[in-house]
Amino acid sequence: MKKDTDLRITIIGLGNLMEAIFPCIVETIGRENLDHQVNATTNDQPDLKRKQEILGISVILNDNLAALKKMEPDIIFFAPPPHFAPRIIRNELENYVSYIRKESAVLPEIYAFPPTPPGAFYEEILGKDILVVNILPHPVRVIGGKPLKDEGFYSRTFNRSWPRESKARLKRIFETMGEGIELKPDEIVPMMGAWIMLEVLSEVVTTIADTIEEKGKPIGHRILSKYMRAKAQQVFGSSGEQYDISEIERIEAPLQLFLDNATLAWYEGIRNYFREVNFPHELSMRILNLLMDFQLHILEVEDRQVVDKNTVMAATKGGALEKGIYCYHQTIEAILKNAIIQMPENSIRQWKEVLSGKVAEAAHAVRKHGMTLSG
Repeated sequence: MKKDTDLRITIIGLGNLMEAIFPCIVETIGRENLDHQVNATTNDQPDLKRKQEILGISVILNDNLAALKKMEPDIIFFAPPPHFAPRIIRNELENYVSYIRKESAVLPEIYAFPPTPPGAFYEEILGKDILVVNILPHPVRVIGGKPLKDEGFYSRTFNRSWPRESKARLKRIFETMGEGIELKPDEIVPMMGAWIMLEVLSEVVTTIADTIEEKGKPIGHRILSKYMRAKAQQVFGSSGEQYDISEIERIEAPLQLFLDNATLAWYEGIRNYFREVNFPHELSMRILNLLMDFQLHILEVEDRQVVDKNTVMAATKGGALEKGIYCYHQTIEAILKNAIIQMPENSIRQWKEVLSGKVAEAAHAVRKHGMTLSG
């Protein structure tokens, strides 16, 4: 097997997600090797020049097969929008794999970033000997200027057993994104329902901050997030960095009660969703605890501009996060706003149960949407 620094890589679909995780490639092969060992494709002509200049690689417009033949990559980072993926697999990838077989060259490994189709679909089209892994990375790799490793999150799904060396190399490439969680093929889309609704916490916290400001008592989203993170850690017994709620900047009792119940409702909504889809309990609690703490940590540290940029970076048009945000604004946002406006007169118990149910419903909606992404 090649040294990591000698790897050749082609990115199919250089969008926001690939730009966000591009440092993983840089750290693997070295910046000095980029221009002759990495290339990419895009259909975004207006942004092509910027991508080439920022990343330091050749970016080819609308010609996946040409990019593949030019680089003959060891690894393909396959990242088109999910609804385009099947067509590209059946055409350009199948043509390229046939070309490689005729040349008696080594087949590339495929790191597939669309959550669907699963690895079995690639094998059906490209051959049972192709190595495909579905990877779902959280695009945030740095919080407050500090690189993540132990706290980051990504999932990987193998359709079948991989060679030990290939699997170890994948883990090395993504080690700065955290330990990683291994999922079975039928767990990817159900997990997305929970993951997306935990990412939507950025919308939740900014809604709360904006609504409180409208009431004439502004309080920063960072303070709100810090409090909610501490509350969540009480619930799941975090063994990492923890805060004593009493030490956080003073928050008035009515708002404190609101935040307690908003946090608990979100947590319980995701937990109940996992139960309803019969997701493995231990794995579901690991995902819920890790991602809720991670998302609230981002919100606690970063300013509003960075939070908004993270959302834009992750929200592919027509994708799962866009669906989650839509569900939030349609069915949840008004519940939060009304509860804040009515503080402290509103019925906390009834409000909390309603919110928890809406969170679970939204997670199901995202899951169902995820099942349709690749057509």
